[in-house]
Amino acid sequence: MKIENYHIEDFILDESFQRYFFGVNQEDEMFWEKWITENPNRLNDVQEAKKFLSNLQFETETLSDDELQEEILSMKNEILRSPNRKFIEPTQTKTNHTRRIAATITSLLIAGAIAYFFIGNTFTNQEESNKVVADYMIKSAPLGQKNAITLSDGSKIKLNAGSSLKIYPDFNKQDRKVILEGEAFFDVAENEQKPFIIESGDLVTTVKGTSFNIKSFQEDNTVYIAVAAGLVSVKKTLPDQKDSSDFEMLLQPDVMLVYQTETENFSRENFDRDLIFGWKDGVLSFKEANFQKIKIELERWYGAEIIINNQNVLNRPYTGTYKNASLETVLDGMRYVLGFSFEIKENKVYIN
Repeated sequence: MKIENYHIEDFILDESFQRYFFGVNQEDEMFWEKWITENPNRLNDVQEAKKFLSNLQFETETLSDDELQEEILSMKNEILRSPNRKFIEPTQTKTNHTRRIAATITSLLIAGAIAYFFIGNTFTNQEESNKVVADYMIKSAPLGQKNAITLSDGSKIKLNAGSSLKIYPDFNKQDRKVILEGEAFFDVAENEQKPFIIESGDLVTTVKGTSFNIKSFQEDNTVYIAVAAGLVSVKKTLPDQKDSSDFEMLLQPDVMLVYQTETENFSRENFDRDLIFGWKDGVLSFKEANFQKIKIELERWYGAEIIINNQNVLNRPYTGTYKNASLETVLDGMRYVLGFSFEIKENKVYIN
């Protein structure tokens, strides 16, 4: 059957769609991202299929291989025989046993082996990192995690923790347009005919093939755009006038634009590559940073809440570099210099 004629259950049973949804195959991700942007009229069915997959739960009861195969065949036939191919939500199936088998089908088709996760969890985290909202495909990296993405044009993007990337539905048609919230390193595939455009707050960055880093967290009130290779064009758009600009500049390698969102002041600066680009390689660096800034970075990096009981540490500068280090290791290195003790309880850190 052609994909254009798929019903919701056809998406669910399609092995390529399953691999795309659970993010286990890059080629499938690229194919389905492109197909969804080219077929916006099928967005509702795609969302329903994703909803079904995200609600599947793995339970602790196991089956023998023969029983598993028999149940898989039965489950498939039940879906395919349903009157008018009517889609039924997982919560409406007859038994928990059926829901468990549906989950097992997905696991078997994707992994090619029997894999049970005995934690009573859904695939919420996977869904959050790859979902469709309105007309956008959204890629995200939750707090404490990073996400590597390859877009349909071949561009490679690394999302830092707490960041998201909205991909326009017409991506890679006339141009390649995305919206960034947070921080990302872009390695853009060269295409002279289709510029790559990143919207980050008031700033619009345009390239045709280069690599660079954008840091644009709304709560930071500062946007940093640092170029690793090639040329990068940046302009500030006027309110409600995306085609007009307040300023525009061209950035070369090893030059960074620093834009203050509250005052609208901006400057060009040279920068330390390890300090700006290091995060994508697991390197956490600080240079003369106060602890308030360090707190924000650590909370994003490790997904922990930091509670400061010792106010004396807030304005003391700190310089240090850590690679693939645990939160405890980082804090242990800081406490001698900044003069504090700390305690970690579950997902909270107390600075005393």
